[in-house]
Amino acid sequence: MLSSMPLHAEAAQAVAQPPSTPAATVPQLLGLHSFPSATTLADSYDLILDAVFGFSFAGSVRSPFDTVLQRIAASGVPVASVDVPSGWNVESGPPEPGSDTPAIWPQVLISLTAPKRCAVHFDSYVQRCQLSATSDGPCPEHWLGGRFLPPPLAKQYSLQWLPKYPGIQQSVKLS
Repeated sequence: MLSSMPLHAEAAQAVAQPPSTPAATVPQLLGLHSFPSATTLADSYDLILDAVFGFSFAGSVRSPFDTVLQRIAASGVPVASVDVPSGWNVESGPPEPGSDTPAIWPQVLISLTAPKRCAVHFDSYVQRCQLSATSDGPCPEHWLGGRFLPPPLAKQYSLQWLPKYPGIQQSVKLS
């Protein structure tokens, strides 16, 4: 699902997500015929919620998804990515410079259950911003969401380092 939503409380939301029909083609699934241009995104939206691909995505981004990612990247609109920024490899991180896949560097990364290996690239990006005296605007943020990791599973995968959630909070800021 891709959601672009104005942050103004009285503003409408725009969502492009798959219809319920299994016979839909990829462009129909994306609503690509009506997906906003980079200019329209920049002029009309304050935030893009990036949930185009899941953490198991692998390989190169193919049409029509490449067009969607290009428009998001070119828009300059802040992006909040869920789990792994779309187009990134879950292990190795963002696409190589010069590749056909645009690099989406979100303003907010929301990791689910535990940060994926690629998040080290995002955390380095955040640290560079925090150390830079010339940073324009607020630095990106990394959040962890989901308290549903059972202790035996955390132990099995050596995830005891994960931060404790305060009180009944469902998320915790990592950086």
